[in-house]
Amino acid sequence: MRLRSIARGRPAARLVFPLARRATGRDVPDIIKVRYYRPRFFGKPFFRLAQAVMRGPSPWTIGERELFAAFVSAQNRCQFCATTHEAVASAVLDPAKTAAVVADWRTAAVDDRVRATLGLLERLTLTPDEVGPTDMRAVLDAGVSPEAIRDAIEVCALFNTINRVADGLDFALPTTADRAFNTRVLLRVGYR
Repeated sequence: MRLRSIARGRPAARLVFPLARRATGRDVPDIIKVRYYRPRFFGKPFFRLAQAVMRGPSPWTIGERELFAAFVSAQNRCQFCATTHEAVASAVLDPAKTAAVVADWRTAAVDDRVRATLGLLERLTLTPDEVGPTDMRAVLDAGVSPEAIRDAIEVCALFNTINRVADGLDFALPTTADRAFNTRVLLRVGYR
């Protein structure tokens, strides 16, 4: 359900959103509207976390973390996040490989570390109550470090949260041009 209060924004945002529209020639994405709706409660803390998880130090590249975000979002059938983060991953990784992972990770041409991690992320997303030590052992045996497992789980948790917000608030899907613009912004400034 699209909530008018979020679409319009709080009083300060009612001034900023039109300026942003004028400067970019684009509507302000719903994720940014949510960020500014209750900035101290959700906006600033969530985006600080997203910046740390998606752009902070990690054994995974930015492209791999964006791929995990797209994959988790596709598992959740969150079109807003799946298409946005598939575009970001495709900008820094092989676009055909990115699309293959989102379509069917089991047959995609990825290394064993990524494949094992995708299997874990799928289980954490779809059947979290069934995840156990054997799942972790399979990822470790594929050569993924404990730190890399933790980082991938953090991406998974982050996107399992925002996917529900995006779908619950019926975020508008970006056009192809908007997705390209958002990709450039996310790669240039991250999630700040």
